[in-house]
Amino acid sequence: MFSSRQEPFLITETNAQAIGHTWQNEPPSDGQWRQAAWALVSRGATMIEYWHWHTLPFGAETYWGGVLPHSQLPGRTYQQVSALGDEFRRAGAAAAGLTPDADIVIVYSNDTKWSLEEIPTLSTVSGAPDHRSYQAIIDAFYRGAFDAGLQVRFIHTSQLFGPDSDPAVYAADHPLLVAAGLLIAGDEDLKWLERYAFVGGHLVVGIRTGYEDHEARARIEPKPAFLTDAAGIWYDEFSTIDAPIAVTATSGFDLPADARATRWIDGVTPDGAETLISYEHPHFGRWPAMTTRTHGRGRVSYVGTVPNLALAIAINRWLAKDLDSAWRRQSEQQTVTGATAVDGTRLRIIHNWSFTPSGFVVPAAVRDLLSDNTFGVGERISLAFRVMPEPRRRRPVATAASTGSLAHVGQ
Repeated sequence: MFSSRQEPFLITETNAQAIGHTWQNEPPSDGQWRQAAWALVSRGATMIEYWHWHTLPFGAETYWGGVLPHSQLPGRTYQQVSALGDEFRRAGAAAAGLTPDADIVIVYSNDTKWSLEEIPTLSTVSGAPDHRSYQAIIDAFYRGAFDAGLQVRFIHTSQLFGPDSDPAVYAADHPLLVAAGLLIAGDEDLKWLERYAFVGGHLVVGIRTGYEDHEARARIEPKPAFLTDAAGIWYDEFSTIDAPIAVTATSGFDLPADARATRWIDGVTPDGAETLISYEHPHFGRWPAMTTRTHGRGRVSYVGTVPNLALAIAINRWLAKDLDSAWRRQSEQQTVTGATAVDGTRLRIIHNWSFTPSGFVVPAAVRDLLSDNTFGVGERISLAFRVMPEPRRRRPVATAASTGSLAHVGQ
């Protein structure tokens, strides 16, 4: 949502309890309201609002749980939402309107999405056209970055290629940019990407990028159009594949055994680029799966397939090797989200998403925004699940007709 306008956003319907029907009920465990809310705040949410205030006793949403249960007596949900409101009160302006970090930025094109819905690039398992081809390409890179512990931001083509967008400024602020599946793009858009790499950015190009123009006409330029010299590769051929293909890597590239190329292969011919990953296949082995080449003060890397999750994670870890890695998760069940407050204060929000306790050793001196406790470099913060005391039975509170009661929940 931050990426829709590159601005903070409002959450108007956070689920207070389980939603669905009586056979689909999974109420949150203690602390999950807090986890979800702070995850949203760390990504730019400037309001957390719950639906409903009290659970309805009739109608289609009878079992869409509200802050109050059917009895309308304050219970565990009310207790924990109230505690969360108190945390927001203590945090104050320091947690309002945050700008989340972006280790890596992914270009998003609605024009391409619509085009590939009409004439898909990929097929389903049954061989039918996959009308979510664009999402499949984008999701592979996004999920790989997320599971590699990186923070991701999308940038719409209308935002990236605007008349006031300077590639040099953008490269300085965002040194990693992924343009995968960018089928529909104008000449100037592709030239902007080349310039981004030349002035210092690391541009990652994926399949279909630069193949068609702004009117969906196949380009006559060598592919990827306007990027062949910068990337040090070109291709004319491409192939769908109906089974994953194993890949191998050159020295210096850490590749897990289950890394695979899936769904599509570009017949990439290196012309000055270094091969990083190759296919283990008697025919496709003639072409590299991933290449890289320095270009001006930056770099262009080309990924000629749709990577499976293991391969996507490995690619993203390689891409991020030159980024500051001090604030990264220290166990698989953690996430670490960085953000900047309106006044320039740097915040780090650390989550443990497991019932298993974990710890986080801070790489810099920090102050806990909620408790005012301080931690020195190398000190360990404990992150453990905690069962909250059962709430005492309390008198009914006002219904949604009273705005005063709604404000009280937030306190």
